[in-house]
Parts: sequence; structure tokens; C-alpha cells
Amino acid sequence: MGRVEDAVRDYAPPQDYKTGPLNRLSKRAVRKLADAIVQFGEMLANVRLYPYQKEMAFRICHSVISSDTAEITGLFARQSGKTELVAVTINALMVMLPILARYVQDPRIQKFKNGLWVGISTKRLRCMTGPTCACIPITHAGYWPMRR
Repeated sequence: MGRVEDAVRDYAPPQDYKTGPLNRLSKRAVRKLADAIVQFGEMLANVRLYPYQKEMAFRICHSVISSDTAEITGLFARQSGKTELVAVTINALMVMLPILARYVQDPRIQKFKNGLWVGISTKRLRCMTGPTCACIPITHAGYWPMRR
């Protein structure tokens, strides 16, 4: 067993932890997984999302996991954390989905076993917080597959 499996076994309630791969995620499991990915994103980015941001992040995660191909529109006021919301959500999805694909045999998750493609429609991608500050033209953005 690896460190991740040991941590899950130590902290997860016994009824939630089952050994072996999962074949198909139920609707409830998809909702729980989307919520867990949002929580992981908050821990990863070391930020606390507001309730309205969490609701939108949950919807994005749920849409990606369930493959419902929904076009999601968020109408938020200026300076309300739209970019932060997308950054936290996408980072969490990019980390968690390839890892989950190792353990969950659901075809909706298996398609992420080599990584997650992310497209951002903007002229410039700005990172204005954190230890590094960069301005990257969108032509330099790309796909970075999982390394083994």
C-alpha cells in the first residue's frame, strides 16, 4: 500500500473506504467527489473560497466529472474572485483526476489517466498572486501530460 492509501485508510470512515477499484460512480459518489475536489483545491491553493465561489466551483467539478458537457456561465461583480475561483478549481482537477483514474474504473474518470486538457479563452493569462508573478501570452499555454 502507498502513502495515499494508508492516509485514506487512517482518516476515512470504515463504511466509506472500500478496497479495490470502483467500476461505476453513482450520482451521490460524483457529488461527494466534486465536493472533495473543491476542498482539495482550497487546501492546495491555501485560500478559503466564499460560499458563492464554492457553489460555482462545485458545479464546474461536477460537470467535468459527470461529462455533462454543460456550458457554465458565472455572472459575478467586479473584483469578486472569478479568476481565483477558476484557478483553484482547475488546479485541483488537474492534480486529482489523473490520480483518481488509477483507482476508479469509471469511463468518465478513466479518460483523464494521461492528464487534463484545459483551454482558457483570453488574450493574456495573468498570475498576480503567490510567490511568482508572471504574464504569459496565451500562445505559450499548453498541455502538460502526467509524468510517470
